Amino acid sequence: MVLEQYIQEVLYRQQNCSLPKIGTFTVQHTSARFDVTDNTIEPPGEKVVFEENWTDDGRCAEWIAQRENLVLSIARLKMDKYIDELKATLQTGRPVVIPGVGQLQANTIGIISFVPEVMPVTMETLHVKPVIRTDVSHKITVGNTEMVGTTVMNHLTASPDHTSSTAEYPDFPESGSRFRWWWVVAPVGALLFAWLIWWLAERQDANANKAAEVASAAVDTMKMKEEVKQVDTLPPAPPVSDTIAYYAVVETFKNKTLAEKKYATRMKNSSNKISYQLQYTAADSSIWEIVIPLRSVPADTTKMKDSIRNLITQKVNLHF
Repeated sequence: MVLEQYIQEVLYRQQNCSLPKIGTFTVQHTSARFDVTDNTIEPPGEKVVFEENWTDDGRCAEWIAQRENLVLSIARLKMDKYIDELKATLQTGRPVVIPGVGQLQANTIGIISFVPEVMPVTMETLHVKPVIRTDVSHKITVGNTEMVGTTVMNHLTASPDHTSSTAEYPDFPESGSRFRWWWVVAPVGALLFAWLIWWLAERQDANANKAAEVASAAVDTMKMKEEVKQVDTLPPAPPVSDTIAYYAVVETFKNKTLAEKKYATRMKNSSNKISYQLQYTAADSSIWEIVIPLRSVPADTTKMKDSIRNLITQKVNLHF
């Protein structure tokens, strides 16, 4: 089916795939696991999980549109049809197998369960044998239980594959000389002492620079006060030009009856954002215009004209 191909392609390319009205598939990575009983390390891998929460992100409709060469609106109708067919199959209780992903199946109350397909493993399982020394305290965790000391050794030696680690791996002598720590402590102490001296010197320089900056700021403040006084004596700037009233001409007629009819139609279909007026421009009332009164500064007349044109979706002329 088309939806199965969509899930396969999108899931392994983007790590998740949301199918509208069905649910979301996600690829999750599993880390390596150590089995203390079998003394093996399982390699990391991937598994597919499913949840019934979903969001229509539009990817499914776009994928169908590209695959079947359809416009997006028709592709959405096709997507709804494919999803309804999938849901009808699930409602019958029959499983829906998605190759390479897993199997969907709905129960009697409509809850969808998912059984993932086992992902291929590209790395082999590693067999390891821990080194157990009787004179050292070992600590491991089995499930939620922590084992220490002889309990660990007894647990691991219960494995049939276990061999005595002391025979294969000889103990290495441990040196316990405390004087050798001074080889590390002495250089570190010398570096810290040198850094402290440098920090104190830098701090004194910083305090001297700060005092110089404060003095310089005081001088600058006095200069700013003198400049402010000079600016206050300048003559005031001329006022900004006032707004002007003008009209946006929507339609022009030579017949008064037709103009009044068109005006009544526009007022009936107009929203509260537009206020039309009917007026004549010639002295003998031979030319009638439907206009929209406007007011703005002269620099904004072009902007107002474009706004009216976008609002009523037709070309208009300005009449000053």
